[in-house]
Amino acid sequence: VLYLPLDGFNLDLISGNEVGMVGSPGYTEGKVNECYAGAPDSYMTYSSAGMTTGKEFSVAFWYKINPDPLRGGIMAISPVGDSRSVGFRMFHENSGAEQAIGLNFGDGAAEVWMNPFVKLATDQDWTHIAISIATDTARIYVNGEIAPTNGKVATTGIDWTGCDGLTIASGMPNFVYWDHLSDNSLYDEIHIFNRAITAAEVQSFYSVKK
Repeated sequence: VLYLPLDGFNLDLISGNEVGMVGSPGYTEGKVNECYAGAPDSYMTYSSAGMTTGKEFSVAFWYKINPDPLRGGIMAISPVGDSRSVGFRMFHENSGAEQAIGLNFGDGAAEVWMNPFVKLATDQDWTHIAISIATDTARIYVNGEIAPTNGKVATTGIDWTGCDGLTIASGMPNFVYWDHLSDNSLYDEIHIFNRAITAAEVQSFYSVKK
């Protein structure tokens, strides 16, 4: 339902619509051609209407961590306030000499944590991340393989009640507690689905671009 190549422009190639750019982000050399370069007080924003039609959700993208600031939001479709029993939140946090990447989503009754699902060195090169949430299992893939930590959990899927709007490269405007604000990292080749994706699909995204 969303494909952002981020090759020097902010166009979704599925709908033909532009993704909103808040602040002063930029573009730089990416994993594939150019990529989005995060900046302070900056992020991407888009309607989540086509993404929240059911209980399944997937995202796959290339990510190059910037450890400054020490905490940041990576992606969120989250309600107003600090309720985590609904919606989707991905973030990074300082973990000694590394950065821990975590995920939290709500199934309507409780919050599900997959945190951390990977730790990245502060000088880490590009990493491919894919998350596939179905109505029975949530899976996280790092560089095409199931994540070694919290890579698979039982779930009933995501409840989107009260959730409106996708944010990329920040937790803004709703997932702002715990200092999950703007992320200065690099993002490339973002694919979002309103269904679970398969291991074979994850491999196809990873293999074509590595």
